[in-house]
Amino acid sequence: MVRDDTTDLIAAFLIGATLGIGATLLLRPERETGARRLLREMGAAPARVRTGARDAGARFAEAGREAASLFRDEVSGVVDAARDEILNTAQRAVKEARRSLRRQGRG
Repeated sequence: MVRDDTTDLIAAFLIGATLGIGATLLLRPERETGARRLLREMGAAPARVRTGARDAGARFAEAGREAASLFRDEVSGVVDAARDEILNTAQRAVKEARRSLRRQGRG
């Protein structure tokens, strides 16, 4: 389950990074690229593109926060389970040690 969540988190990060790079290249003001020219020809105003990129960025940021929260919850669950198992193991070891001492007549 942790591996699946990690894979999903990495995939979301890579998708976000790819879209971020694409938006950066599209909105770069140095020279007109083929994609920028195409957008201009299609009638897309740069302000609308920036707004759309900003909205997409906000959605990706929210998805990233949600993925981080799910990852944190999963890790917390794993740590809690490990702590409980360690406690149970220690309790069994103490119980066994007491039995052993009683059998030897020292308890």
